[in-house]
Amino acid sequence: MYIQKETYARPYDEIFQASLKSIKQLGWKLVSQDRETGEIKAETGITLWSWGEGISIHLARETTGTTISVTSGSSFQLFAWGKNEQNEKSFHIELKKMIQR
Repeated sequence: MYIQKETYARPYDEIFQASLKSIKQLGWKLVSQDRETGEIKAETGITLWSWGEGISIHLARETTGTTISVTSGSSFQLFAWGKNEQNEKSFHIELKKMIQR
């Protein structure tokens, strides 16, 4: 499992909302969200190359902004073929688009 972590110089609530919008924009299914703990769970759909992945997003308040840790794990397969790392990168790319609007 690969964990991608980045810090954004934006308020926690703004990043939390932008994270939810990013999940929707990526076409992922929102499974759960908890603003208090900073935990968001999502799932990708089944594709030709994957049985779907579970995405965990954790937000933490920092003095310089908000840190986000994203992990992606394959649901029912032994090899992810780089899909988990791609999910994590895709999330951060989409999040950056959302906060620049």
